[in-house]
Amino acid sequence: MLACHGGRSAQKVASERLGLARQPVASGRGCGLMTRLRLKSALFTDGQIELEISDLPATIGRSPRSDIVIHDLQMSRVHAEFRLNARGEIELVDRDSTNLTIVNQQEVRTCVLKTGDQILLGETELLVELDASAAAIHEQTTREIPVIEPLADGGGVADVTSG
Repeated sequence: MLACHGGRSAQKVASERLGLARQPVASGRGCGLMTRLRLKSALFTDGQIELEISDLPATIGRSPRSDIVIHDLQMSRVHAEFRLNARGEIELVDRDSTNLTIVNQQEVRTCVLKTGDQILLGETELLVELDASAAAIHEQTTREIPVIEPLADGGGVADVTSG
């Protein structure tokens, strides 16, 4: 479990809790990026916690059974779950909470998260940031850009594409 006042990383806590080191899963919208979920709140010791894809699924609630424990009496014991969907997107799923799961001022049962989303669980507000890891960005394929060379007479440019 990761209490809001804990000092260990969410990834380390999840691995210890499960008793194993899970392998990363490809993520991103079809581009094979590894994504990191950052939840920001004044409740957290460092102002935020980070979850890697390998930490998912991860539950959040006030019970010690939750992976992320927040001491908020308006939050259900296991209020919601962060998980990876079939498209490799991180989503938030309500776990039949008493006081609802709210994202961007809308009640949700399931919601694909994006940077800038505001989550309200009980009285706890969380701000979402999604980051691709530097290694994943390095591995990302870019489209080929045509080479443009000047014409021999200096009167313009010719489009030379490799084929």
